[in-house]
Amino acid sequence: MSRIPRRRGAIAALATAVLLALPLPVLAGDGGADPGKGYPRPSGEPVLPGYPGAFFEERVFFVTHAAVTTNLVNPASDGHQLGDVRVNVATPTYDENGELAGRYDAVLITTTIDYPNPGDEVRMVQLNFVFGEAQDAQLAGSADQLIVSGSGYYPAKGSTLAVGTSLIRTITGGSGEFAGATGWADSEHLEDGSWRHTFHVLLPRERAGMPDEPYAHDDATHAGMHGEAGEATAGMPAGSVPLGGGEFLRKQVGASSPAGAPGEELSLWYYEIPAGFQLPTHHHPGDQIAQVVRGVLTFHVVEGTAEVARADGSTETLVAGDVRQLFPGDAVIENPGLVHFGANEGDEMVVLYTATLFTAGSPAAIPVPSPSPAA
Repeated sequence: MSRIPRRRGAIAALATAVLLALPLPVLAGDGGADPGKGYPRPSGEPVLPGYPGAFFEERVFFVTHAAVTTNLVNPASDGHQLGDVRVNVATPTYDENGELAGRYDAVLITTTIDYPNPGDEVRMVQLNFVFGEAQDAQLAGSADQLIVSGSGYYPAKGSTLAVGTSLIRTITGGSGEFAGATGWADSEHLEDGSWRHTFHVLLPRERAGMPDEPYAHDDATHAGMHGEAGEATAGMPAGSVPLGGGEFLRKQVGASSPAGAPGEELSLWYYEIPAGFQLPTHHHPGDQIAQVVRGVLTFHVVEGTAEVARADGSTETLVAGDVRQLFPGDAVIENPGLVHFGANEGDEMVVLYTATLFTAGSPAAIPVPSPSPAA
């Protein structure tokens, strides 16, 4: 096993747990995809600004509808009891151009009463939004649906949210054009009694109509982050060997100074390694944990040992001369004495995250003055 100094052990263990628990990232592109049937419109802004790549695309659009009729299912209730069920009957919705978008209906269940104030309630809500091009307001057969769920405070006066207020809830799923959707919706009760629901829908690349191809970045994103082979830049370490097309990208996502490790910096990094690209032989000035989230990384151990943690829970210790392929979900734990390099010998971009615990101001990697073995 890799040996981590005692004073750094707890923090490095925390970084390990955080990184290994990360799901495949939810990243956003910069819009521009075919919006499909017209109602989802790309926002033009990334969901998580600063993250390159695009596994998910964000589409931002809204629908409006008139005041809704809320019906209490149990007429014997006084309307302020635990378990009260209310339904909003199907109501036509309209897009930003005022054209019919589909319909909306909802179920509301009272889960708490007299909170936060006497007479107030907390209700769990499921909202169903159906979309389609048919002019039938009910659109019962449409396959394009979004499901929005959450809870909120409802005032004592009135059967729904107060006029002039809004509530943000989670998009929990969808079908048809919205299959695989997640995100959130902001429901606003407007002054005239009508409603506007603004959707921030995250869709997988395939659903968003985006080709699954190597990423492209504008010059501003890559400024100072890439260069020719052997050129020492912020993104491409000296000695990198671009065996194929594409550009290497390294970007710091965030950093902090842990109280338990004075003088150390805990950072999270994002990498893109294009197909046919080989990094130079190097070691790190501290402990690093890397997890592959896309593609296949070929990992070469030149000197020292490394620990591999597979996505299935198995582990393996690598020694000098070992070469292993790391797949999405696999991680490698690297110590300062490990001399190694990675290569993308596949046909698609390798994307990975690393968590590092280095002395503040240290370089991300220290090249070893020997040629990298051929990939």
